[in-house]
Amino acid sequence: MKYLVIGLVLIFIALYLVMLYSLLIMSARSDEVMRQLMEKEWMEKNEAEKVNGFISEKE
Repeated sequence: MKYLVIGLVLIFIALYLVMLYSLLIMSARSDEVMRQLMEKEWMEKNEAEKVNGFISEKE
């Protein structure tokens, strides 16, 4: 009986650690995705400013 309880506790600890690890991976991925989106937005904004600057220089 004692070993059964110890085994169950160890299994629950292992499951808890796996859940924490997967949450860390998911949050790291979402941070990476957010960073890529921000970078893309910034690049598009820069391109738009360059085009606008080029058009105003032509006039």
